[in-house]
Amino acid sequence: MLRMCKAGINAYANALAPVAAELDRDQSLLAQASADYAEGVASFREKRAPRYQGE
Repeated sequence: MLRMCKAGINAYANALAPVAAELDRDQSLLAQASADYAEGVASFREKRAPRYQGE
């Protein structure tokens, strides 16, 4: 009985994993296209504090 409950819980918890992974990928691509991402990378390379603009 316990094994069946655990299997059901795991199946339910992982049911949306492919959808969540695709959303994560899309959000990551959008973030990498932003001016703030470029500023973060540039400030890291130049060893200075970032100046984010919210873009």
